[in-house]
Amino acid sequence: MLSVPLSYKHVVSHFVAFMLGQLASHIYGGMRGMPLTTSRITHTTSSTPGSDGTGRVLWAASVLEHHLMQNASLQVAEPSTGVLGNRCDAGTRDATSGIRNACLFSLHVLLRNLARARSLLPLKPFPQARPTFPRTMMENWMERIAPTLPAGSRCFEFGTLPGYAKTIFSNVCKHKHFTVDFSDKVKEDVTQKFQSMYAVNIESGIGAIPEASMDITICTQVFEHLRHPLESARNLYRITAPGGTLVFTVPTAWPYHAGAGFGNYFLYHAQGVRYILQSAGFVIEYLACQGDSWVLASFSEGLGYPHMPKEVAAAADCNNPLQIYVLARKPSKQT
Repeated sequence: MLSVPLSYKHVVSHFVAFMLGQLASHIYGGMRGMPLTTSRITHTTSSTPGSDGTGRVLWAASVLEHHLMQNASLQVAEPSTGVLGNRCDAGTRDATSGIRNACLFSLHVLLRNLARARSLLPLKPFPQARPTFPRTMMENWMERIAPTLPAGSRCFEFGTLPGYAKTIFSNVCKHKHFTVDFSDKVKEDVTQKFQSMYAVNIESGIGAIPEASMDITICTQVFEHLRHPLESARNLYRITAPGGTLVFTVPTAWPYHAGAGFGNYFLYHAQGVRYILQSAGFVIEYLACQGDSWVLASFSEGLGYPHMPKEVAAAADCNNPLQIYVLARKPSKQT
């Protein structure tokens, strides 16, 4: 483990160096010791690795550029001119900032194409490898808000998995109730975890659930499966007590996932979430977006939380989110 703090640039440089070295090894196998014949990149083979890993990056760059020259279909188009070529030439190394941006961008595109060509991306298994990452980020958010909710609450959770009223919100939920209408097997599984369980189709009504009876209503990653989201939101509103809280999450980008008894109909942006919940009567107190275009790009390649710095994974750009978190409240009765 490193004992000195590193800047974000250094962390990225070390990561790129490692990945370049790994991919170069895949490309050349036992050929590491062979001299490169391209004169304009031979200087990189003698670079000494510095504290930012620049030497290793430049060595790997020389190997990759040689491979690039042998595979015209993988050449990189310059963003400004559209001309094919590689920018890791004799002017690659900068005395102050290490590897130059043009070379780094060229290598990034090349690496991505090579990884795709070798079926390293998307990461396998795919898309099964992906959902753990959004779940981790969502659960981190719920762990932060749980202490802000009133203790001794009567909690109602709508969905099939994983029973957050019994786990993350266990300290605030005195009475725990659960509803599900997806399959009989799930009903059997959750019956042992909750004090009571209602088998209700939330899209058509609230069934035996008492009106305005729940202090906290939890609904995570469910509304993409509902054909009638507005009607469902209105029924959640009916269940929630005056002054009660709705904990709500929904995906904006997610692989298709459906099963026996349920489909996969919608993905949501912040504007749509606001419309549905406010139309049902809720007052949105907090809405947050998790993810940005970089997170989406990584997610689409099967990469997740372990593959990116925490501050990158926690990005919050509502123009390109991965998922949306909402804390809403049902207004108290007028006196």
